Parts: sequence; structure tokens; C-alpha cells
Amino acid sequence: MTNFDSVDYFTDQSLIPNPHPYFDHLRARNPTACPINNGVLAVTGWESANAVYKDVDSFSSCVAVAGPFTPIPFVPEGDDICAQLEEHRTEIPMFEHMVTMDPPNHTDARSLLSRLLTPKRLKENEDFMWRLADRHIDEFVAGANDSDSRTPEYAHRGSAGESQQCQLSRAQNFARCDEFIASAKVLSRRENTIPRGHRRKDAY
Repeated sequence: MTNFDSVDYFTDQSLIPNPHPYFDHLRARNPTACPINNGVLAVTGWESANAVYKDVDSFSSCVAVAGPFTPIPFVPEGDDICAQLEEHRTEIPMFEHMVTMDPPNHTDARSLLSRLLTPKRLKENEDFMWRLADRHIDEFVAGANDSDSRTPEYAHRGSAGESQQCQLSRAQNFARCDEFIASAKVLSRRENTIPRGHRRKDAY
């Protein structure tokens, strides 16, 4: 039986197939919030999580991407660190991304983005996303591509107004880059099979 008290939530891959027993363990310890590793407080209750998300005066999204792995670039002073946070925000990884913003910047960015993420725009882009997903699945089944993390990017660009022709061209360019990288890996493996005494620096 797994000792969940010693599990590192952020790196233990045994949690990936089924994390729910671990979550149940945390809720059993504390139905609202439970300290885990890396100085993180896991909010385990649904109502509590909603309260945290909505309480922008007490909680910040500044580490929404980096998590606990990158320490904050200042020493907290006092009970209110809002001024310190804003002074050092640009030193936090991915600070320019919307997901790490706090109001009012997040509110302003969301107001602009919401004009693009309308039901009409999403419907217009749906057909392309289906074709894109089918193509990636076919490539995956054929073994041409182990995985492609760019699918959400293509879908997002379509929702943001990029034409389907531009998206298709971008996808094809990425595919050519993947083919080049795969060829380079094959050449590299072949180079490693050549006896050291017969290798040349310009072999490839």
C-alpha cells in the first residue's frame, strides 16, 4: 500500500493513472486544506477551492505556471505582500502569461480575450479542430509521431482568429521540423556505432 504521506505530488508518476485515492487521503486528513510537500497547502474542499479562486485580495495566481519549484524573488515582509509582489512580478517565470496575472491586469486581458472566445467563433473553428485531431490521431496510430503538444495551440490560434490556411501551414512547418529532428537523431545513433578511432568530426 502506498504511503501517501511520503508521496511527492508534483513528481511521483504513480499518481498519474489514478490520483483519487491520494486526494481521498488528503481529505481524510483535513476536509478543507491539507499541507503537502514543497511548502504547498492543498485545498481539498470544493467550496473552499471556489472561495480561494474568488478571493483575489488574499491569493495570487503569480505562480500558477511555475508552482512551488521557483521561489518568490523576495523576502516577504509583513502580512500584506501585494506591493512587494508587484515590484518583483517581472522576475517570476511566465509573468507575462494571462494565467499568472492578477486583477486588474487579468480582468483587462480577459475582457479582450472574451471577445474572441465566443460561441460563434468556437463553432466556426470546430470543423478545423476535428480535422486536426483526426490527422494527429492517424499519425499517432501510424507511429509517425509519439505525441504532439501543439494541438491545443492550433485550436487556440483558430479561436483567436487565425485563418485555417495559416494554421495548416504552421502545422505542416512543424511536421517538417519534426521530420528533420527525427532524421538527425537517426544520424546521431549511427554516428555512435562508429568505432571511436574511425569517427570524423564532420561525419554529419
